[in-house]
Amino acid sequence: MVEGIKKPTITIGLSPAISVSIVLEALSMLRQTSQLSFDLVEAADSVEVSKMIREGSIDFGILRDVIPFTNLESE
Repeated sequence: MVEGIKKPTITIGLSPAISVSIVLEALSMLRQTSQLSFDLVEAADSVEVSKMIREGSIDFGILRDVIPFTNLESE
């Protein structure tokens, strides 16, 4: 990579119920095969993560589906 060029960064929101160690391990493997960088943001709960997605402050979120989020797309 050329010095001074910033890697694309994906911001991921997590609810406290998600195991950060598993996410870090998966992202570590992904970084080995891509030019991506990741920022993790832990929110207070899944509702806050969904709010962050709607506001555009994170690129995507990993959360528990304990209440229906009718305005979010899930895959």
